[in-house]
Amino acid sequence: MLRYTGRQLEQTPHLIAAELALLLITLVVGFAPLGPSPDEWVHARLRAEILRRERYLICARVGPYLAPPDLCVAMRKRLLALTNTIADPLDYGHRAASDGRFVASARGGR
Repeated sequence: MLRYTGRQLEQTPHLIAAELALLLITLVVGFAPLGPSPDEWVHARLRAEILRRERYLICARVGPYLAPPDLCVAMRKRLLALTNTIADPLDYGHRAASDGRFVASARGGR
């Protein structure tokens, strides 16, 4: 059987208050939005993949880089549009046509 001394009983409310404060801090930190949201991460990842694809399109000189009058100007315009954070990155990907074929989107290529 446990017996508490007077000093232990005096410390009990302080310990309970400290435990509740730590619990509250843990809950606030656990549910606080620290870092990017999943939607932001998906958009950033999609942009990175599209920029990687652009590198190969430029090297192969296909798609929008097939026969531009000035390759550097075409490249700058396209990369500027791709890195624009306001535009939807899905506009630059490939879309499925109604018959199941994949085609470049209207804004994404020729």
